[in-house]
Formats: sequence, structure tokens, C-alpha cells
Amino acid sequence: MWAACFDTSGPYQQRQKQKIKGLTLCSVVRGTMADAQHFCLRWNNYQSSITSAFENLRDDEDFVDVTLACDGRSLKAHRVVLSACSPYFRELL
Repeated sequence: MWAACFDTSGPYQQRQKQKIKGLTLCSVVRGTMADAQHFCLRWNNYQSSITSAFENLRDDEDFVDVTLACDGRSLKAHRVVLSACSPYFRELL
């Protein structure tokens, strides 16, 4: 499960009325600072959603910032993903 909290007293105030696909409102907390509201959102189907998001990034080659090459073949990748999954790449990159 993934959750995030937003303070609606700032730039997110206009977004509070928008419905966000895949997110569920799990609680609302009123603060004392000028009656600011905080919303806690839960990302539904987190595992499949995050997997799908990473697949889309890979397939669309959005934000690729490194190319791996071996035996005449190459593969575009994301440094942050390689570093998160491998201590070798984290040290190298």
C-alpha cells in the first residue's frame, strides 16, 4: 500500500476537488494553522499500478539516461532503476 498526504492550504488547494484515478481518500485531518486541511490518499492496487508505470516508462523510453552495451547489443535504461536494483550499478553509476 502507498499513501500520501497533501496540505490543501498551498498550491494543492485547487486540486482537492479533483478525482484522482486509483487513489482512495482514507482520512482528513484539520490543522490549527488557518484551518488547513490535510488529506491522506491511498493508492489502490499499488503493486500492479507501480509495475505498469515502470513498464510504460521503459517502453516509451521516457527519461532514459543510460545505455548498456554488450556483445554488439544495447539496451536503454534508467540509472535510478539500475541503482535501486543492483549494488554494482549503484557504485558504477
